[in-house]
Amino acid sequence: MAWYLPVDSRQTSKQEYLANQVETERGRRFKIMKIVFTTTVYLPHIGGIEICIHELAQYMLKKGFEVSVIAADTNVKRCTQEIIDGEKIIRIPAYEICNFFVLKNSKYKSTIIDEVKDADVVHVNMSKFLFSFFAKLKRKYGYRLIATSHGWFYHTNRHKFVKDLYFKQIIAKYAPYYDGIINVSPQDQEIAESFGVKNTCVILNGVDLKKFSGIEKKKSFNNTFVYFGRISENKGIYQCLEKLSDYKSDYRFYIIGKCEDKEYLNKLKALIKEKKMSGNIIFCGQLSNNEIREKIIESDIILMPSLHEGFGMTLVECLASNKPIIANDIDSYRYILTSVNAKEYLFNYSSSNPISEKITVLCNKKIKIENLDQFSNEEMARKTLKIYGI
Repeated sequence: MAWYLPVDSRQTSKQEYLANQVETERGRRFKIMKIVFTTTVYLPHIGGIEICIHELAQYMLKKGFEVSVIAADTNVKRCTQEIIDGEKIIRIPAYEICNFFVLKNSKYKSTIIDEVKDADVVHVNMSKFLFSFFAKLKRKYGYRLIATSHGWFYHTNRHKFVKDLYFKQIIAKYAPYYDGIINVSPQDQEIAESFGVKNTCVILNGVDLKKFSGIEKKKSFNNTFVYFGRISENKGIYQCLEKLSDYKSDYRFYIIGKCEDKEYLNKLKALIKEKKMSGNIIFCGQLSNNEIREKIIESDIILMPSLHEGFGMTLVECLASNKPIIANDIDSYRYILTSVNAKEYLFNYSSSNPISEKITVLCNKKIKIENLDQFSNEEMARKTLKIYGI
């Protein structure tokens, strides 16, 4: 693909031709590269995957590229367009069915085509939204096509049969049209390769390492714990509460986050009542980053009982805080903690081992975190730029 505009072939004189050549050499006729990201909803201030996309977009803008974001959104009734932080954001009305996104009206495809037809790179960040459509368009418009796994869609076992079928019939079938499949963890890469996807690599999600950094360890231990993130079944909060129900010391456990699953929230509250833990558990709701930081400062240990993570951004943020962590022994967490020499933070929340032993060890031990910069936003963006072939 040519990354620049060709010299106009309609020159009528040698003088005009030479003038245009000088103009080209000075860079005035070079085409600004256009990168289009695709995702769902796109509210980066909330957190999660959208922060990674936003950080990539901002990095590309600083490099002088034109950046657009196409977001499938269940909350809009018509296509909308706005410029935020230099990013052109186009929201497309969509339905969510079994955790997959489909357009509310096929007429919206023309809006998407208008945006990607002159793109140099299309980066698909939600494989559950038009994965095959962008592959088919590539054959016509010739852009470089990249996808990122972001945990694929296996955060829970719900609708697993549908997910497996989609991976086999859509992801695996159209992956060869993609110039690269970025997996955010070795775990994601194993999933892709188990379905026969070959053109994969691993690039860890970038994390804002300054978000909770510089927190000093408390001088005294007073049995205060904190969890922050989504409150959903795959986050393992129920298993965490079961472990704490056997903890004999008096303690406080702050649970920070929003719960949209009323059935799961009722299940948690029923367990708290059954185990007589009401005086120990505090649901804080959704807090700002500054408020979360204050709770981390107040707490002795951060509890991270997640049952599945595509990567584990929150774990990396917490590592930068220098606070002790008790993280569930799952593949993605194990990969992160092994790479920074902090395996002692791992604990199997589903085992019969009491959490009290882990708390006793960690409250008296200082663990030195190594090579945390490998998870920085800059490192993620630099490696992604190479995949773009730029």
